[in-house]
Amino acid sequence: MEIGRLDRSAYLSTYFADELLRRRVNTQLNRQESRHNLARKIFHGQKGELRQSYREGQEGGPPRYGRKGQRADVAR
Repeated sequence: MEIGRLDRSAYLSTYFADELLRRRVNTQLNRQESRHNLARKIFHGQKGELRQSYREGQEGGPPRYGRKGQRADVAR
């Protein structure tokens, strides 16, 4: 536990001393936040969930795949 704290302290001291590192970290953070915002906008009506269409009376669910990518419900 103490080693982790030392590593973090060393990183933070480097982070605050190095302006280039702060810029790189901030750039990556902005990219990631932009991706998250885009995903929220794309899935706005679905509350961020990927959904699959299902019709009443439809048998089973999505196809199940075996170890080699073959459909398990198809007899060979």
